[in-house]
Amino acid sequence: MAVPSDRDRRALFLQLQGANLRTAGRDGDAHQRFVAAMDLFEVNEDTEFSASAAYDLAMSFRDLRTDIRRENMLRARDLAERALANEGRQRDRLRYASTLDLLATIKRCLAEDAEKAERRALLDSARADLERAIRVGEQVVRLSRRPDAVRVLAGFLTSLGNHFLEARDADRAIESYVRCVVKLDQCGGPGAGPA
Repeated sequence: MAVPSDRDRRALFLQLQGANLRTAGRDGDAHQRFVAAMDLFEVNEDTEFSASAAYDLAMSFRDLRTDIRRENMLRARDLAERALANEGRQRDRLRYASTLDLLATIKRCLAEDAEKAERRALLDSARADLERAIRVGEQVVRLSRRPDAVRVLAGFLTSLGNHFLEARDADRAIESYVRCVVKLDQCGGPGAGPA
């Protein structure tokens, strides 16, 4: 990761405040912090720090419970795609895969209110994003010693299982959930890794 400037540090601080507020159940206040962090960056700025702010704001828009859900999901999708395009995020393969997982979740939310043809395209694209996230996650598990990699990969497998369950494909959902359990068992369980 690049050395953060004062502005980058301010953004990271706002993001940390937002994460703490979200944990405390203060989603509205958290969203304001994520917006403020993103506002510190230029629209076309492509740094690891702007990608991180875009990712957090995309998650916040995805989770907002307002009357303008579709508009929030469209904003979330744009921000997730911005984060995904960032070279620094692409180099950090686990963050890249997590962004694919987020983008898939957003597309699944958008599909809920879409017409039949658009719904199918969104769900197919979401499944492709999840499958790509899983492939990247499996590479990270195989090639690195990151203790969090198996847990994150298990989350992707769970997301894919949920995707299949929503599509009423129980066999494929179960297959994905079983893969998740097997991965967790291979590393000693959900909390495995150094303390």
